[in-house]
Amino acid sequence: MSYKLFIGADTSKAKFDFTGLDNDGHKQLATEVSNCSTTLTLWLSELLDGHSLSASQILICIERSGIYSLNLAYIAHEMGFTVWMEDALHLAHSFGRVRGKTDAVDAARIAKYAQRNWQDMKPFNPENETVTRIRSLVKQRLRMIKTKNILLVPINEEQEFATIPIDDLHQSSREVIEKMEKTIKGFDDQIDQLIEADKQLKQKATFAMSVPGFKKVNFRNLVISTEGFTRLDNPRALACNIGIAPFPRQSGKCLNKRPTIGKMGNKSFKTTLTCAVMSVIGGENRFGQYYRRKMAEGKKHLVVVNALRNKMLHTVLACIKNEAMYEEKSSHKLAGTIAIW
Repeated sequence: MSYKLFIGADTSKAKFDFTGLDNDGHKQLATEVSNCSTTLTLWLSELLDGHSLSASQILICIERSGIYSLNLAYIAHEMGFTVWMEDALHLAHSFGRVRGKTDAVDAARIAKYAQRNWQDMKPFNPENETVTRIRSLVKQRLRMIKTKNILLVPINEEQEFATIPIDDLHQSSREVIEKMEKTIKGFDDQIDQLIEADKQLKQKATFAMSVPGFKKVNFRNLVISTEGFTRLDNPRALACNIGIAPFPRQSGKCLNKRPTIGKMGNKSFKTTLTCAVMSVIGGENRFGQYYRRKMAEGKKHLVVVNALRNKMLHTVLACIKNEAMYEEKSSHKLAGTIAIW
């Protein structure tokens, strides 16, 4: 499909800056609209009337900025516009070497990016309501755990090294911590209920959690990362998104580094995958056998752990794709067995 108007949207909490370009790169509009559902709906309606175009002829490229950008994305998608949500960091690198920035200038740069690269677009589609609820609860749960630890760790350390009895001083804080633990348990129950109520997620959870070490918390992260298994179904792509896929750095004769993982990625999922691997490497399973074999060969601990994170992820996705339970077998390919080694 060929678009007649390319709109770049720079996102902030309070407003959107818009710039529109035609096929030849000529500016057709430049404006600022508040980040409010009513205002955005009115502006999009006026946009259609003012340019005598249908919604399908307009591409809106939005800088992905978390929840701030979702308001426009959902409204525009509902009205029939083609919406392209692009990562903010990717956009920043695509601009090349630039000097200075303003919201209006960034909107123009995003519009130019959309006009040049629309063939590579991945259209925005609203995610499943269940996935959205799980995502929100998981984030709240993580915030609550961090807050609890901020209170609990100093209290325990102070009590351990205190020279006088101080239990009574921390009583009120411990009551707050106890309430937090109950709240965290409530979040866990709500997430479990959402997965249990969704037949597809419930079935996928059964297959995924049959893999040793891969349990509830990791499955929740998997659901969120794949947006309910609608994207990143390729294990390598998912590993790259999480930040556990190693990449080489080579250039001529001067640069030739071994493949390493980067700092970008889903740190929460990376951490829980590491915990899953660490829980099974001491056991008599294929993960543990692989770990001990590689360590005996002289491999570094962290290198082997990262390899096992990738193997676990590949195995989980294979189980889900083939709708098969994981089984410990000596052969690589046996009926009903999924394992990547």
